[in-house]
Amino acid sequence: MAHKTRTKTPQTPGYQWEQALLDAYYDYRWRQVLEPLYQKFQQWKAGELDHMDMDEAIHQTHKQTQEVYVFFTQKRDWLVLVTQLDEAWFQACCKTIHRRQVIRSSEIIYPFDVSTWLNGDTHVLPPAKM
Repeated sequence: MAHKTRTKTPQTPGYQWEQALLDAYYDYRWRQVLEPLYQKFQQWKAGELDHMDMDEAIHQTHKQTQEVYVFFTQKRDWLVLVTQLDEAWFQACCKTIHRRQVIRSSEIIYPFDVSTWLNGDTHVLPPAKM
C-alpha cells in the first residue's frame, strides 16, 4: 500500500516554510550574481575600470543571470531539496532567518522550529501555548 502524504497548499505551515526558504535562497543567489557587478560599477565610477572591463563584467553577469533564472524555473520540490544541499547557506539560514519563524494558519499561530522540519516532520506542528 502506498504511503499517502498530505497535499501541501499555500495555506499549510509546511508550504509556507518552504516558500520562506525558497524566497531567502532566491535572494541569496541573485545577490551572489549582482553584488559583484555593483562593485564593478562602483570601481568604474571611481575610474578604476574602463569601458572594456565593464563590457566583460556585464557579459559575464548576464550569463550568470540566465543560469539563476533557469535554476528557479525547476519544480518546487526539487528546489526545496537543492536549497538544503547548499549546506553552508542552509545552516546559516536555519540559524538566523528561520529558527523560530511564526506561521499563521487559520487563526492558529504555530511557532516553527527548523529542527522539527529537518527531522522530516513538515506537517505536524504543535499549536503555540498562548
